[in-house]
Amino acid sequence: MANAREEFLAHIDGLPNLKCAVIRDYDASYKYGKGKEIFLKKDFSEADLQLFLDAIDFEYYDGFGGQELYGFIWYEGGTWSERYEYDGSECWDYKKAPKIPAGCK
Repeated sequence: MANAREEFLAHIDGLPNLKCAVIRDYDASYKYGKGKEIFLKKDFSEADLQLFLDAIDFEYYDGFGGQELYGFIWYEGGTWSERYEYDGSECWDYKKAPKIPAGCK
């Protein structure tokens, strides 16, 4: 089992300033037709951030099997993170746009 809040905070530590985020619980979407989406909107306050963190303070099964937690995190400067699953393991992947090669300029 893993805690979504602890995982989120560990992932964003040391990355650019947080801009906004969305977390979606797959388990809810599978059982009830729509996943529970939890949003941290742009220009959030400290109170908004605390409400978001409280809302994602839940345990989910992170063992072998299908992906249970989806989401995106956007940062200042145009970078982002997204949840993915590979070979039964889930995690966040930090991404930034590749440099444009000289041939495209």
